[in-house]
Amino acid sequence: MNLPWGLTPEDLHAIHRSAEQASQQRHSQQQIDNDMQEMKTIVNTLAAAAEAEAEAQAQAESQGQEEQPGVMTAPQSPRAPRTLLLPQDMPMEERPHCKYKARNNNLDS
Repeated sequence: MNLPWGLTPEDLHAIHRSAEQASQQRHSQQQIDNDMQEMKTIVNTLAAAAEAEAEAQAQAESQGQEEQPGVMTAPQSPRAPRTLLLPQDMPMEERPHCKYKARNNNLDS
């Protein structure tokens, strides 16, 4: 095989490998940049929501004090954290997919 500039097949493989690595690094860096931008957006959205909630709460408190200056209002207790009961947290006999399997096993008998 006649290669230009006196290159050997090993040289071509090394060039090809270097080009692939550069492409993968660029893709990886682009993915990191995209992820960082998404995180910034999420953080900014959460910060804006927290700020709006604090402003609304402060406004509600100030309106409540203006309407009833002699009456003290009880501070609201913070909300309990929300939990999601996933099927793996349920006892085995209460899991929806286990009920389905049990029904199918009864039908097979």
